[in-house]
Amino acid sequence: MSSTLSENTALEADQTAGSAVKYSICICNYNMADTIEESLTSVLEQLDERFEVVVVDDASTDKSVEILEKLARTYPALRLICLKRDWNRLLGETRNISIREARGEYVILHIDTDDVWEPFIKEIVEVLHRVGACYDRDVYIQARQFGFAKRAFLLSHGPYRNTFVEDRDMWLRFADMDVYVHFDHRTVRRRMQPTTGRRILKVFWTNNFNHLVYQMRIGPRLSPFLVLKCLTEVFWNWRSRQTKKRQIARMSVVIPALMVSLTKPRLPLPERITTPQDLVDYRDRTRGTYAQIMQRHGKSPDLSFLPAHAREVFDVPPFKPAGG
Repeated sequence: MSSTLSENTALEADQTAGSAVKYSICICNYNMADTIEESLTSVLEQLDERFEVVVVDDASTDKSVEILEKLARTYPALRLICLKRDWNRLLGETRNISIREARGEYVILHIDTDDVWEPFIKEIVEVLHRVGACYDRDVYIQARQFGFAKRAFLLSHGPYRNTFVEDRDMWLRFADMDVYVHFDHRTVRRRMQPTTGRRILKVFWTNNFNHLVYQMRIGPRLSPFLVLKCLTEVFWNWRSRQTKKRQIARMSVVIPALMVSLTKPRLPLPERITTPQDLVDYRDRTRGTYAQIMQRHGKSPDLSFLPAHAREVFDVPPFKPAGG
């Protein structure tokens, strides 16, 4: 049964109904009324009784909640949790709330409210179970825009710190613990085109301001080179991989990002995987397609357990590391 909860209300789960749930798709929403109905419908239409969809709304001010309540009346698998606004709570902690409220043994992450999904979620889950069984420990599997792990494992390992760029930060720490698996398959979701205002917000806020704040919190507190580079890379050839648009955005937000980072606590670095390049190197050593991972662990890569139309999702060229 769907329910709307305040942040401070205890979860009153129906144990009989909840016992059938094995997988919880955990979704966070904030002011995505323009895309949320199409996005969630594409997910809910393909699920069975083993799944629930937990949507945590972070005090939206648009019509998101109204739309979500309407969807919950149509789809019993949808549960809505409404939070009160807390400006100290960032996306990482909102994602943690969704995991804590989940009823399933397994949690599916990073399905966002501007994604439209092809009808392969159940098949992906079946494949990820087989991938996970290759390991002698619980692992977090990152597929294409689709994270998968046991709920108990995630809760015991964090999972997110209260920050933006929360997904990469978690991957960094999981790679350091050698419990991160990157799994390749064909993309089965389409990102809806945002409005002009949302595109501008994403360029300046999501892709640049938040990333710079994170870099300054996890790296040196005062990073003269990073600040200098952001202020001058649009004028000088720093051999930057950034586009001109992103260089201009970084130049515009680097000083505010520095000021905000000075008000935030430090984020301790992991012991071994300490840079984005370390994460890339780890991922490239351990990632693979279904066939690669199964063969690496001495198991059959046969996909005949899937319907014929779903096998092409996983029948992709083998991953080859750069220079490999």
